[in-house]
Amino acid sequence: MKNTKLALFILTMVLVTMLVVSSCGTKITSTTTTTSTTTTSTTTTSTTTTSTTTTSTTTTTTITPKYGGTLNYIYLSSPAGVFGWPAEARGDGLVSSAPHCVEFLLTSLADGTVIPSLATDWAISPDLKSITLTLRQGVKFHDGTTMDAEAVKWNLEQLKAGGVSGTEKWDSVDVLSDYSVKINLNTYTNILLTDLSQGAGAIVSPTAYGTYGVDYLRTHPVGTGPFKFVNFVSGSHMEYERYDDYWGGKPYLDGIKIIYTADPNTQTAMMEAGEADMMLCMVPMYMASLKEKGFVVYTYFSATMSLYPDSANPDSPLANPKVREAMSYAIDRDALMEMSGYGFAKPAYQIFPPGNMGNISNLDMPFDPEKARTLLAEAGQSNIEIEIIPFPGRVTNDLMAAIQYYLNDVGIEATISTVTMGSYMESRLTGWHNALLFQPLILYTNPIFIINNSFVTGGQFPSVARPAGLSDLCTAALTTPEIEQDKVDAVVRLITDDTMVIPVYHEAVASYIYSTAVGNAFDQSYYALGCYASGIAWKNLWLNK
Repeated sequence: MKNTKLALFILTMVLVTMLVVSSCGTKITSTTTTTSTTTTSTTTTSTTTTSTTTTSTTTTTTITPKYGGTLNYIYLSSPAGVFGWPAEARGDGLVSSAPHCVEFLLTSLADGTVIPSLATDWAISPDLKSITLTLRQGVKFHDGTTMDAEAVKWNLEQLKAGGVSGTEKWDSVDVLSDYSVKINLNTYTNILLTDLSQGAGAIVSPTAYGTYGVDYLRTHPVGTGPFKFVNFVSGSHMEYERYDDYWGGKPYLDGIKIIYTADPNTQTAMMEAGEADMMLCMVPMYMASLKEKGFVVYTYFSATMSLYPDSANPDSPLANPKVREAMSYAIDRDALMEMSGYGFAKPAYQIFPPGNMGNISNLDMPFDPEKARTLLAEAGQSNIEIEIIPFPGRVTNDLMAAIQYYLNDVGIEATISTVTMGSYMESRLTGWHNALLFQPLILYTNPIFIINNSFVTGGQFPSVARPAGLSDLCTAALTTPEIEQDKVDAVVRLITDDTMVIPVYHEAVASYIYSTAVGNAFDQSYYALGCYASGIAWKNLWLNK
């Protein structure tokens, strides 16, 4: 039974949150609305995913798509680094800022199925030593030059030279014909096709590189997508215009303007005022508020918010696995989600949610503050002071205050530090000290793909200590012709037993909110891996206003 102090604390946080929202014009009211909900479930041998689109009206009106207009789209923050040159893009710079512009050789769907994109067909050799790609003909880069085998070979070699995750498995690339290339492999993995639907398959113009140089391309992507880059003002906005020669047909929109603001109060105010047509929202309270006001909400439970300890720093208390385990037992995830989940987030007792092949039964660490105190005593740790740095614009103050409360209650004095996105990304890529990052782990179909790219080959989170044997277990799980459950389980058990990261809740990271003026926003079967905006068929978006 939860004690009275905790119940009063949660109630206070809820009341404070409601007051803050009310002051910003986004108070959640008790207005009764009629809702219509469509849920699509896809089950494969590896995972089950569910997508839900909810609208507050029950009337369906068929409207003919129309051409014209610029879509104003709110995103959390401007890219902190390179976003136009795939060989150097890290984190989510490329996929969050240029999905309308830069395309990939292949596309992966929510169920793990791979479909054609810039490559129309592929064949893996019987000896698993190479993959041959047949390229789409008639594709032009935004500078008017042709995408052919020479252009793709050049791109793949640049990506390998840049150390992009997945390319370490390649030896070389051969041109077989004008529209066919062969990648020679040193190691076959069962995520080879997935790699080519992510950064290892991103294609940009070699001519633009030769004309303008790499410095230009870093912030001026020249791809093959339905929209071409116009300008970028750091911290403010990025603009794209329609590319009329797009191989997939003429887009409906004249252009797309990405507006950067991390403050959810500002985001929701802009949506209500009609200053924006669509937004990426990851804060359940605001999702619930806008849904109640008549906006369409598309959710996809595809990330786990977790605490990333600086366990690789030997002088950090978090280097002790008992301290990390104690922190996990100290947090009442069910109460957190009752307070601030609003139906859009669920407690996470493992990194991977139920239904994902990375979830293992009876492996949870439930709320147990007494066990947390015992573990801290066994670790010989007292008076621990630690900092928590949340991902900017991703969580509410009341949720962070509740986590702080739970940790303080077992003897861990936690402080919350708010930083800019640039500062946060610098820590994520170069390291942090005596602190935990509160960071989303994006959930793709293959859990080993996630672990391998995030903690083995991806070059991220250097302050998180990897348990001994992780790389070998990932390699064993990835090099089988097909995914084998027992090898996946071995990786998951290792990182869970080590408390490598501390999962808190599963969130709807691809939570797009859009006005009813936006047509053809989502194909619910489509979710290209590695791209927050990939649930959107950008070419097919149109505005009814």
